[in-house]
Amino acid sequence: MPQLYAGELVIRDARVYDAKQLVTWWSDGKVMAHAGYPKGLNTSLTLTQERLKKQKDNFQKEALWMIELKQTPIGEMHHKINGDVAKIGIKICVSEHQGKGYGPKATTLLIEYLFKKLSVNIIELDTNVNNIHAQKMYERLGFTALGVRRKAFVDQLGQLQDAIDYRLTKDSWENNRR
Repeated sequence: MPQLYAGELVIRDARVYDAKQLVTWWSDGKVMAHAGYPKGLNTSLTLTQERLKKQKDNFQKEALWMIELKQTPIGEMHHKINGDVAKIGIKICVSEHQGKGYGPKATTLLIEYLFKKLSVNIIELDTNVNNIHAQKMYERLGFTALGVRRKAFVDQLGQLQDAIDYRLTKDSWENNRR
């Protein structure tokens, strides 16, 4: 399984022993609020462990990644590939590590991996319209905002939420890196 490095930052495949950490983060409403889950996700350790066991067989198509700083987990990412299009997501889950540039570094590592190793030509993602910090990061990395989806989802508090869809093409990424 791949391990991708940027100095002391590593992204690696999430493993069964990471399930407890993932469930802790996913159950935390503060961590999950931007994704529409201010009460956290209702998931179990067993279900998460099963998901991670299965991931080994299909890693190139769908995977959870751990983001580590100095061998300590600080966040998670995921990708799911359909054809030549990958959908991704990222969370720096440890608040004291947010806003320090780890999100862009980790996202760049994943983008490079998807474009160079997995033959992806398009990467898509979305974010809550209120998540200005993430929007700025995606745009700095070269993603293009495709538009706002009004009433994209209802959060756990019953509030309608809007989302912004983003896209990055392999050609655009390579042209901006020259």
